[in-house]
Amino acid sequence: MQNLKITDMLNYKFLYSLSSSEDSETACFISSEMNVAENTYKKQLWQYDAKTRALKCVKDLGSSNQYYWYDNNSVLISKLDESKQISGVFRINLDTGIIEDEFIVPLSVKNIQKLDEERFIITALYDHCEEDDFSENFVDAGMKRARRNEDYYVFDEIPFWHDDRGIINKKRRGLSLFNRKTGENKLISKPLSDVSAVGIRREKVLYQAKTYTEKIEVTSGLYVYDIVSDTTEVIVAEGTYNISNALFMEDDIVFFGTDMKSYGIRQNDCIYIYRVDTHKVELLKDMDVSLKTAITCDCRYKTNNTVKVHKGKVYFTITTGYETELLSIDRNGYLERHMEKSDAIDDYAFINSGILYVGMRDMRLQELYLKEAHDNYKISEFNESTIQNKKIVSPEIFTYKSNAYEIDGFVIKPVEFDAHKQYPGILMIHGGPNTTYGKVFYHDMQCLVNEGYCVFFTNPHGSAGRGNAFGDLRGRYGHVDYEDLMNFTDEVLKRYPWIDSSNLGVIGGSYGGFMTNWIIGHTDRFKCAISEKGISNWIGKFATTDIGITTNVDQQASDPWTDQPKMWAHSPMKYADRVKTPTLFIHSDQDYRCWYLEGLEMFTALMYHNVESKIYLFKGESHAINRSGKPRNRIKRLEVILEWFKNHLKGE
Repeated sequence: MQNLKITDMLNYKFLYSLSSSEDSETACFISSEMNVAENTYKKQLWQYDAKTRALKCVKDLGSSNQYYWYDNNSVLISKLDESKQISGVFRINLDTGIIEDEFIVPLSVKNIQKLDEERFIITALYDHCEEDDFSENFVDAGMKRARRNEDYYVFDEIPFWHDDRGIINKKRRGLSLFNRKTGENKLISKPLSDVSAVGIRREKVLYQAKTYTEKIEVTSGLYVYDIVSDTTEVIVAEGTYNISNALFMEDDIVFFGTDMKSYGIRQNDCIYIYRVDTHKVELLKDMDVSLKTAITCDCRYKTNNTVKVHKGKVYFTITTGYETELLSIDRNGYLERHMEKSDAIDDYAFINSGILYVGMRDMRLQELYLKEAHDNYKISEFNESTIQNKKIVSPEIFTYKSNAYEIDGFVIKPVEFDAHKQYPGILMIHGGPNTTYGKVFYHDMQCLVNEGYCVFFTNPHGSAGRGNAFGDLRGRYGHVDYEDLMNFTDEVLKRYPWIDSSNLGVIGGSYGGFMTNWIIGHTDRFKCAISEKGISNWIGKFATTDIGITTNVDQQASDPWTDQPKMWAHSPMKYADRVKTPTLFIHSDQDYRCWYLEGLEMFTALMYHNVESKIYLFKGESHAINRSGKPRNRIKRLEVILEWFKNHLKGE
């Protein structure tokens, strides 16, 4: 057996976008793997044949990151020409991999759904900074858009950027009816509406949209566009629900959302139904669980939509504790479980013999599985050879009591563990905070235990999987969650006396970075710390990030004017003069979720007070550097993490 190394992740294959054809005879998905030579990702389209259970690679996708079903034997992909701001749409035959057809859309395409041979419903990016004349030659119009703001940006609304979309000022994802034969592209959503979930039933188009000028709102609305009559019906007006998903259930409409009345923006979704016969919205089910796969992991390239409709039922994943399940609900609110608790269900599709799904099971990386009746079959071997001869350690799981709750804790021992030795320990803190750690494979953790560290982690207050009351941190950041983490650390040291209590490190990203910044200002028990994409000053974050004016205001239960002292009291910067812990900061210059100003503030404060500190600012990376960042940067990130811990916990 060999030790797992940082560079082993170059061989990992990440699976996503799993979906089946209309006849359920075949399914497709995308695999992605790092190409360090070109510093990018190699993406391939794969097909699964339900009859033969055979897998085959259909085609390399290049820069394309999504596909769209055209018919049972072919799919569409789109490729953006950035210089002209137009998208080429290509039809790929699944049997041959040959491109059979193509057409041009005068926009940056985000989603395509086929109506018939000529008409398509397209979600695309519209730039409303200036009036676009789509009656002129669309190549000229696209080049005109591409030339805008080459030397400067103009912001006249908030937020002006978004972490996974870049600069979004006056840019909206619009919905249009496109005719490939005539080239006509008719916008059917409002000009300043930002469209997300889209569904088609017969000649009707359901879509979710958020319309705003100057300042974004949290709520969104649901609309149905009738293609025949060219009219739009408002199903749910904007202003009531924070909606995460919507789809047709036969003629009715089911949507997942929250009214935010009891627990704010991060209140768990309820399931609602709009009944076409009564024209009323009804609460279909309030489950008080996370209606998604909330298991966080650094071995996914892309998250998936796990809400789907099949044979008159809506299917969805839930997270309970640190595991996921697959459920369905019908129009009467009847729930059915289709997959019991699993380590992680990342995506799924329906085929004739059962449910095909991408899962992380038994400390494996992502693979394709088939659920038939009561049996699960592993279909793929994408990652088996990569880790089968590596030293992988499974976590030990226990519960501890903190703040009146029994909370799950995890400990991963170092490889080749010797109970007679003392080992340095590292507390890892997840982001969110409304995500959760599970018993899945984490590359960062396995690298650390292969370097001789004990890694321990938990799901404190604020985490997903335990209901609204447990997940509600509004106005309490750095208090009940901090107590949980310290109680957990105490319990770990009591249960595992071979961990050297004088040789502990702490690391966290995003919310975990906030908690790391908070911890070093409130205790000196950790010998060193690493804060990734963390938060240091809620007042500054309010005005510089994509969720500052919405989520952060809600979660801090204040803003800079109504209760500035409260925001400052919950900011790690207030306590930075107390810090004695050597700290490494890691940020990215295009992380608009936790803008790198946050890291610079803490770094400067520590250096000002003569505390050893260093900051790495990665160029061209977003908040997701540890999941989908450029391969070389992902390697460098882990190298500096291991180096920092090595220098401070091993004295090497």
